[in-house]
Amino acid sequence: MDDKSASCYNGFAGPFWGLDNSYLSAIVSTYYQEYFRLFVSRYDAKLTGSAQGLVELINHAATRLTTFETAWHFACAGIREAVANNVSDDDALDAAVSLAFHALASGVSSEFHASSERNFRPMWRGCLIQPTKSIHVWRRGSKAAIAKDGSVTSLPPDSCVEGHNCLPTIGSENIHLTLLSQEAANRIGCPTPPSLAPNDILLATQNVSAALDILERHAPIFARWVGRVMAFIVPADGPHGLMQSSSSRQWPGVAVISFRCDAVAIAEMLVHEATHQYFNILLMIDPVTDGTDGRLYYSPMRKCERPIEMILLAYHAFANVLMFYRECRRSGLMDAGYCERNEQELVPDLRKLEDALMKTNSLTEVGEALWRPFRPHVAQPV
Repeated sequence: MDDKSASCYNGFAGPFWGLDNSYLSAIVSTYYQEYFRLFVSRYDAKLTGSAQGLVELINHAATRLTTFETAWHFACAGIREAVANNVSDDDALDAAVSLAFHALASGVSSEFHASSERNFRPMWRGCLIQPTKSIHVWRRGSKAAIAKDGSVTSLPPDSCVEGHNCLPTIGSENIHLTLLSQEAANRIGCPTPPSLAPNDILLATQNVSAALDILERHAPIFARWVGRVMAFIVPADGPHGLMQSSSSRQWPGVAVISFRCDAVAIAEMLVHEATHQYFNILLMIDPVTDGTDGRLYYSPMRKCERPIEMILLAYHAFANVLMFYRECRRSGLMDAGYCERNEQELVPDLRKLEDALMKTNSLTEVGEALWRPFRPHVAQPV
């Protein structure tokens, strides 16, 4: 690995080391382009038999979805999952229609018509399209429209689609999030939490908005870190104060976040899950271990034995959380001592994870780059 590569890898550790957006774009778009090719090769007969223009649109999308913002999307990951899991023809058609909608919403000029015995339910930006078994969509320049059930509806570039299910959105200077409903989460393969009542949706919107305000005002470097990779939130219900969050390479740009928490805790979960997304991006180009260490190491976070890659994953996320705490404390966030208390508890646990990371010989240079920049910060007295 040359010096330039090492510098790029260091940028995945956290927001303090710099990460070029063009480098991210190249990684993600190149990764998915290969899966687009494999997908069309495998499912060409189904796509041409049930649709017109869909294969051409996917091939066109492979050359147009080249920015990070357009490539880092669950619709692109859906194509990868279809190939990796050898899904049925009907599931492949669903994945293709989802990608086609995303490509058109991202500015690709094209059109397609598709029909199926089961309903399509794709998304146009932050809007869940009403179910239909036959759909015709086109975009020419800045104008787009959908024809279904005998009517034509305009598809606005930056607003909700009339007559369809528009999802709540939350925005700040650096972060723009859409709250996914139970049905929308299910459509993209996320865990599907119970459906929320309108008052709960309002509460989730208010609490997440307050968390974004903390990030922007007290840790803006993390607001940019989160905003670059996060676009959708699945609000998960639970007892007040219970912090639960998750994300997956299967649905990039998405995280499940419990919303009945203080704003600073929600901000912490956003930092944590965003950091996992950077880890997943890096895995698109290089492994973080060489696979030679089969031992398990104790994780104080999970309170169980874990493989070394999971130890690295945890350290990477929680080291960024530590830096988030310190940013908030330096900026004078009034949090009733939340960040100070949690920092005092977290640092000893990070040092235990460091013991494992120092002991193993299986980390690649990429893996080393994810944790070593934090060592002097973790070593600081609490």
